[in-house]
Amino acid sequence: MAKAKPAKAPAKKQTKKDEPNADLLQNPEAIHQLLGIPGPYDPPPPPIPTKRFVTWWDPGMSVNTLVKKHSQLFYIPRLFEGERCAKDTDAWKWREWKVEPVEPGLPFEEQRKKLKAGEEPAAVREIVLYLALVFLTRGERLDLGRLRSKDLAASGRRMTVWLSPMGFDLASVADDWKSPGIGLSVMMTPTMRLKK
Repeated sequence: MAKAKPAKAPAKKQTKKDEPNADLLQNPEAIHQLLGIPGPYDPPPPPIPTKRFVTWWDPGMSVNTLVKKHSQLFYIPRLFEGERCAKDTDAWKWREWKVEPVEPGLPFEEQRKKLKAGEEPAAVREIVLYLALVFLTRGERLDLGRLRSKDLAASGRRMTVWLSPMGFDLASVADDWKSPGIGLSVMMTPTMRLKK
């Protein structure tokens, strides 16, 4: 996989709230510029942080669009392009990603029972975008093993995502499959602050 240099935030006026080394994952304008997509228009301020979660700006783009813009990040770029999870998009918004995957070694239903109020299994799109943005902005490859998602392949098997040394490796496994290398990825829509 090609090495990425951390992206630079677009030039803007610095305010008291701005930190010179602020994490680019929390800079909506920088993320959209890095990915070459329009917007965001008047993004809301970052949400109240949640313990054990990382806050990031989800630009809402599909996996297929990311493949077109950064195919070098994918082991076999077009392998799953026909799957619904590769075509899905969303509105851009703040998201929170749980740092630790839920209970590697359990089947999907047992992992899902461990979720707390407000938590939900992450979509393939969300996992891929978060890991890609970490790599593109920081140059870090987060190797968390295979991450189970909420998405199903056309075969009915559950989609997994792994950012291997070769790039993103998407696959599918049965819900009852148990492996110490497959944890459940969790996302949450955070509590938002009111604009002043």
